[in-house]
Amino acid sequence: MNQNSTLTLHAGAVSHNGAAYIFAASTGSGKTTLTTYLSESVGEYISDDEIAIDMISLQVICSPSPLHLREESVPVLHKYGINITYPVTEAEAFRRIVYLPERTASGNIPIGGLFFIRRSAAENSCRPIPADKAVQLIIQNLMSPEVDMAACLRCAIKLAPKCRTLVYSDMNYVRELLQNE
Repeated sequence: MNQNSTLTLHAGAVSHNGAAYIFAASTGSGKTTLTTYLSESVGEYISDDEIAIDMISLQVICSPSPLHLREESVPVLHKYGINITYPVTEAEAFRRIVYLPERTASGNIPIGGLFFIRRSAAENSCRPIPADKAVQLIIQNLMSPEVDMAACLRCAIKLAPKCRTLVYSDMNYVRELLQNE
């Protein structure tokens, strides 16, 4: 894939029913924990940190690599019935548990939704984002250091209708949301 035709977002993603669902947020916001939960409960793992999107086809380019769970994520996952029983190793440099879910996605998958996530103590909601705000959020989440910004803006405009704000206190809410897509 030509790097000039690829947009890379700081996000996690899973595949469900032939569509990729992307979860964008800043570091420490729960992307990896949520992605792990969803890949173990309802979908196939794509990535927990970096998502490549073909700007022409608007498909996620799957190349799953091990995720890096924070130690505090494991008890949260256990609470939801997800027990990390596969071989894991602790990455000393990162203080993370390195783990690859059993079900992983492959190939290129059309985007079903792009969610900008935020955890909450009590709220579960999912709302569309106005197009101008969606484009701004996509550009803010770019990871590609050398990118054709005009092409990224065109791609962001095409992706804007798929963007929603997702606030969740319960990961089961997110699972149900995907199951109803």
